[in-house]
Amino acid sequence: MKRFSLFIALCLTSFFSIAQSDFQKGYFIDLNGTRQEGYVSVKSWSDNPRSFAFRTDPASSNQLVSVSSAMEVGAGESRFVRFIGRVDSSSNKSRKMSSIIEPEWVHDSLFLRLLVDGKADLFYCDREGEDRFFYRVDDGPITQLVFKLYQKETARNEPAQVARNREYQGQLRQHVNCLQYSFEKMKSLRYEIAVLTNYFTEQNECSGGNQYTAKDDVSRRMISIRATPGISIAQMDSYDVKEKLYESYEQKLSYRVAAEFELTFPFNRKKWAVWLEPAFQSYKANGTDSAARSITYTSFEVALGARHYFYLGKHSNIFLNAAGIFDVPIESAGGWEGRNNVPSNSHKTFNLAAGVGFAYKRFSVEARYYTIRKMKGTAGVPLPNGDTGEFVVHNEFQKVSVIVGFRVF
Repeated sequence: MKRFSLFIALCLTSFFSIAQSDFQKGYFIDLNGTRQEGYVSVKSWSDNPRSFAFRTDPASSNQLVSVSSAMEVGAGESRFVRFIGRVDSSSNKSRKMSSIIEPEWVHDSLFLRLLVDGKADLFYCDREGEDRFFYRVDDGPITQLVFKLYQKETARNEPAQVARNREYQGQLRQHVNCLQYSFEKMKSLRYEIAVLTNYFTEQNECSGGNQYTAKDDVSRRMISIRATPGISIAQMDSYDVKEKLYESYEQKLSYRVAAEFELTFPFNRKKWAVWLEPAFQSYKANGTDSAARSITYTSFEVALGARHYFYLGKHSNIFLNAAGIFDVPIESAGGWEGRNNVPSNSHKTFNLAAGVGFAYKRFSVEARYYTIRKMKGTAGVPLPNGDTGEFVVHNEFQKVSVIVGFRVF
């Protein structure tokens, strides 16, 4: 198992080294309209950036490109355009929600992420964890699409009611409506990135002409479900109460059947996520000294972890995982020439795991290393009167897995 641990450590090191190369080929346009090609750092990008690190070549020193010195910045599939103007500062969070229906305007300077570029442009930023969308028609000014929650006044002693200012629907019906959507149809238009991106794309297609639609990580779904089956190389050792090796069982290929549920956070270019993975795993092996010595161990694992993505392009990325594993044995039995070594079914365990993987579109592959899982058990010994006595053993189970993923949602 030490060889496989070393293999995973080398994989983690090499992948992490690749991921640390966080400068992508890009450009910025200064206030005079001059375009400068180079490399833009995407390591700390968020959806409300104020500045970028820029290099003229990979080996040069960093140059800070801020909203006060650039009209536009781009790298990979992402483009950011400078905006100076009115931004609604009100919050839709319950603790900060106001009782005013109108937007609470402040003057601000920031970069907006360009989502759709055509006759009608759609922009996006994250302002204190809340979505804000902006639009522009032809060469007109960039204007915020207004959506606001507010507390509606109620009679005395009645609980406050939350109302919605959906001014954005009227703005779009008046200014971005080549398809002539009715008032009733506009009422179903939600203030969401996927919905508004599709709306602007359809309206621009109606207007004719070329257009650009962002298809990078900002449009990734927030929740995804994957099937994650795989195989493992596993091994178990048993020790007595004096920590003397009782038996070492073979390294064996075992299988796992699992499903993963992932929630992606909206900040920092959606590079952080949490995931939950229930899995069924099975291990069966003989002792290394005698084939008459065997053990069977199957269990239900629940992994809860964090994930970080490093984007390589439009459809591919490297990711790093870290997780805690809660394990519930289902079936566990063994024999030593008629003397049982039985891991306890009631002894639930907890251990850790770390992995590195590569994803392309819906498919992914991951190498995952698990720390040692310790389980109590009992083993039988013959007594002089012909009965069988039992004594406590400590079982240590460890594995390395190769997991194949396919996103079904």
